[in-house]
Amino acid sequence: MSDKPVAVAIDRDKGSQSALKWTVDNLVCKGQIVYLLHVKIKPSFSFSQ
Repeated sequence: MSDKPVAVAIDRDKGSQSALKWTVDNLVCKGQIVYLLHVKIKPSFSFSQ
């Protein structure tokens, strides 16, 4: 068992669910810490002068 934590970046996209499932199925051992990093894109505003 690895004692190193695993981090997965997630957002509202369906692909995030797939990435998390793949990570848990393939990389994570029982008792291992998993950090979920929620990504929220901040809208950019352009101002004309």
